[in-house]
Amino acid sequence: MDAYDFEFLVSFPSSVPSSNTLICKLNEKEPVVILFGWLGCADRYLTKYGNLYEKYGCITVRYTPPVQCVLNMSAQKLLYQHALKLIAFLEDIGLEKHPVFFHVFSNTGTMMYGIISDLLKKRKTVSFQVQGCIYDSAPAKLSFFGIAKSIISVTPGNIFYKYFISFFSTLFMYMYSCALSVWLGQKILDKQPYHYNRVWDNLIDEPGKHPQLFLFSKADDLCPYKTIEDFIQWRKKHGVDVTSVLWEDSKHVRHLEEHEEDYTSHIVNFLEHCLSHQREMCIEKKADEDD
Repeated sequence: MDAYDFEFLVSFPSSVPSSNTLICKLNEKEPVVILFGWLGCADRYLTKYGNLYEKYGCITVRYTPPVQCVLNMSAQKLLYQHALKLIAFLEDIGLEKHPVFFHVFSNTGTMMYGIISDLLKKRKTVSFQVQGCIYDSAPAKLSFFGIAKSIISVTPGNIFYKYFISFFSTLFMYMYSCALSVWLGQKILDKQPYHYNRVWDNLIDEPGKHPQLFLFSKADDLCPYKTIEDFIQWRKKHGVDVTSVLWEDSKHVRHLEEHEEDYTSHIVNFLEHCLSHQREMCIEKKADEDD
């Protein structure tokens, strides 16, 4: 398969234990959770998160943007095409009518969520029933060295080659963004959420008001937790219902592995909160229509 090919995987829950049926009882349709992986994430890692949701009766869709599409500035626009294909597929099989959640990992997953949000915002009619978004280790303002670390983690070869490639790739990304800002104007640059090092700026004013859950850690050496806290404050100022969980010791996108019970509890509570709120709104709307 070509490195730029679009690939996503859909999984349906095979069975739901009676103790975990609360989420399903809150809505007639099963929740759909769209998982966007981090830079270089293998599907076997994303599957672990999918299994968590499927245990509670959710349908899951897994997708990780190709490394080349994220780091190659000329190829990043391909992610818009991937997003359009994903939206079209979900509509073709009717999943957009289900309660939809996003679970996004690191700035790469956040970038993909930003693209989807941007596309849905431009639509005249809203078909997707987005109920909430879960940010895992994101979104963060990345320093020069933070981006370089991310590139090192996905670059094959010896250590000298890794550092050489990461330094010049990061330098090019910064120079490219600066050039666009000068030549095209800052407003045009702000409208392009597919820029890997600008996802924080492009999402602080996201028009969506659905609840958001932030899972992050002080020990994250790639995405500084203070910049995530700043993002949370911005979303609160926009009237968004925000819940945040800050751990002391877990590494970048390793919170499930290092705090499994606590992590799972926060995920389930968030889903139940969003679905219960939606159900109450539907009941109130129906009552108003009857009157």
